[in-house]
Amino acid sequence: MPLSSSQILNKGNLAFKKGNLKKAKHFYKLILKTLPNQSDANHNLGVLETSLNNHFEAKKFFESALKSNPKIKQFWISYISNLINLKDVENAKLIIEKSKSFGLSQNEINSFYQKIQNLGEENKINELINLYKNNQYEEVEKLATSILNDNPNDINCLKVLGSSYHKSNNLNAALSIYNKLINLDPNNVKVLDNIGFILTAKKDFIKAEKVYRNAYEINPQNSSSYLNFLSILQKLNKTEEILVECHKLIQLNPNDAQLLCYLGDAYQKQSKFEDAETAFLKAIEINPLSAKIHLNYGNILEKLDKDALAIRSYNKSIELNPKQVEAYNNLGHVYRKFELEAHAEASFEKALNIDPKCAQAYFNLGNLYYDHQHNEKAVYNYDNALRLDDTIDDLMGISLFSKARICDWTDRKEKIDKIIKKINNKEKVITPFPLISLIDNPKIQKENAEIYSKKFPKNFIVNKHRIINKSNKIKIGYFSPDFRQHPIAYSVSELFETHNREEFEVHAFYFGRDTQDKEYFRIKKGVDKFHNIANYTDKSAVALSNNEKIDIAVDLCCYTARHRTNIFAMSAAPIQATFLYAGTMGTNYYDYIIADKTIIPETHKKYYREDILYLPSWQANETKKPVSTEIMTKKDFGIPDEAFVFCSFNNSFKISPEAFDLWAKILNQVKKSVLVLISKNQTTIQNLKNEIKLRGIDPNRLIFVENMESSRHLARLKLMDLSLDTFPCNGGVTSSDSVRMGVPVLTYIGNSFVSRVAASVLNALDLNELIAKSHKEYVKIAIEIAKDPKLLSFLKKKLEKNSQNSVLFNTKLYCKHLEDAFKKIYSKKVN
Repeated sequence: MPLSSSQILNKGNLAFKKGNLKKAKHFYKLILKTLPNQSDANHNLGVLETSLNNHFEAKKFFESALKSNPKIKQFWISYISNLINLKDVENAKLIIEKSKSFGLSQNEINSFYQKIQNLGEENKINELINLYKNNQYEEVEKLATSILNDNPNDINCLKVLGSSYHKSNNLNAALSIYNKLINLDPNNVKVLDNIGFILTAKKDFIKAEKVYRNAYEINPQNSSSYLNFLSILQKLNKTEEILVECHKLIQLNPNDAQLLCYLGDAYQKQSKFEDAETAFLKAIEINPLSAKIHLNYGNILEKLDKDALAIRSYNKSIELNPKQVEAYNNLGHVYRKFELEAHAEASFEKALNIDPKCAQAYFNLGNLYYDHQHNEKAVYNYDNALRLDDTIDDLMGISLFSKARICDWTDRKEKIDKIIKKINNKEKVITPFPLISLIDNPKIQKENAEIYSKKFPKNFIVNKHRIINKSNKIKIGYFSPDFRQHPIAYSVSELFETHNREEFEVHAFYFGRDTQDKEYFRIKKGVDKFHNIANYTDKSAVALSNNEKIDIAVDLCCYTARHRTNIFAMSAAPIQATFLYAGTMGTNYYDYIIADKTIIPETHKKYYREDILYLPSWQANETKKPVSTEIMTKKDFGIPDEAFVFCSFNNSFKISPEAFDLWAKILNQVKKSVLVLISKNQTTIQNLKNEIKLRGIDPNRLIFVENMESSRHLARLKLMDLSLDTFPCNGGVTSSDSVRMGVPVLTYIGNSFVSRVAASVLNALDLNELIAKSHKEYVKIAIEIAKDPKLLSFLKKKLEKNSQNSVLFNTKLYCKHLEDAFKKIYSKKVN
């Protein structure tokens, strides 16, 4: 028996209710095939099509249902809703008015009109979005203002307007809109992230942290939230918290390479370079095509002294992204360490080709040229770096020092004042060695050394307080990159040979160039054990020193070129001392600084972090130096025969404008005199000639000579009458060489270590009458000596006599004093 239409309708309704739309549609259409105007079948089919978003298809069924039976209220409601879905606003309004006669309540009518109003607003929002997508930000602002006048809390409009302000870099306006959004929707993580981004851009890191922390706590599994949170913690140097959060997050997200990078960076900041290496290696396994990760990994390898591997990592980074300025800069830096000048230069220049305004690349080029004494090129590149970014660590100081090397004193005083001000503000503006040649202020020098020493934090990998078992011999380890033809080697080679082998075992740890010259072999032969640690990591060098049971580690390099302060930061020995350097290291892992009471009087101890290990005389010298038998004349060097010959063989960077002023006054008063200086750099020579001319002296009275092999230079010194010392940076070896050859040295004593070195030499010879206490006295003494041949003769005879009995040129006696000092601190440590 065939089913009735009502039975078929019921089957269709049951299928619809169960979600079987295809079956329901079949039953409804079966009815309409024989009864095309059946109102319920038409209505239900319209509802079904609406559920499938087929609004046009649904419309004809709703119209047919309503036409067949206009008395059914639901038919009106469904048809009006359909028209609104089709955005047919005019017809919807007409049908709403008609529906009033068929039972629709006022609330239902109001609801439809509200939907129509919302539809208009939706159209405006869509228009707003299109304007935003087309970068028409001014039009976005106009339309958004209109929308917000009607509905100030329209969240969608506020989102588009905030994004528009943000994208057009109107950050304050964007921040205001985002803050309003958060008041309306406090848990909107995306808006919180945008607020954090703007606060970070404005460098308001404290507020940014609060916002990012809030977003992270709302949704700790959202990668954007936790990465932003870690980023702001990084900017605030909250390294410990980064480590805690990273370890938590990595357990939940073990394959997030960015998380591992944050972990690696945090370990790096704690100088846990091996842990950092592990983190970055894991990140590379996860994302081997990230140029940034390879770059960061290279940085860590460099910290671990794995420079060859670092080069490979930087090159891989460049291969993945050839436009990386930082990768080229870092690659050049490693080449610079290998002294591959051409490779380093090419890398830095590639960085500048990519970004001609990269201050760091100019700085790096300046450093490269500085290393190789290309001073004019160094100055040019430092000036470019300063013009672009004067906040780069140590840039201002090295720039000024490079100019001092060529005696360019332009704006020198103003620049020094600025540097001192920055040191007082704890800024990293100059490395310690250049500063000691520029100012005579041990307090500022100490503060600056303390700032710089933070680059080498204490990180004892062995117990510095390991027990020293008292044994027959004290093991001394001397560390230096200068066991070659270098003033340090000349000063210590005989000392090493002289050490009492019944009481001391002498080790040399060398990390300089592989010169294998005469001095290198002399030192190698003169010690009990010679360790070439040039290719050792700092950690390996420390392990070697401790395996050798070194009792006292002596740093002969300190903050001069190629220093390896990290070896001492990791504890090379239970007792650590500095020797033959001109100031404090500014840190607490050096126990002693070796000096005498001229260089560091009792009243100056406060300017040194180390305890003072006093010797009767500070400077180490050879007992006898070979002197060439070559016959030399004044004429050989362009010196007039009848002239009184002043000289200063100190490096050009030690010549200060203040000292030069006094030299000009002396030359002005001693008419038949010349001043012999050492330089072959034409820029330096021309600058000094210009300066002397400005002071009213004929530039021809400056005689410039070049460096000579040591024995020939000593022979040349015999042609000189009086050596004029530089200040605030005195001559060290140059002063002792002068007095060794019978040439008196006149010095002006200052307050800092390096400004008292020549006075120490003179006091060792009982020649304190050559130590001036003021600029005026310095000029007066020089003029008196030059104008009084008897006084000069007296000083030379006194010098010759006192040299014979002085510790200054008695290595055996000097060594005894040094060993007594070592035994004293060794005994103190043992007990």
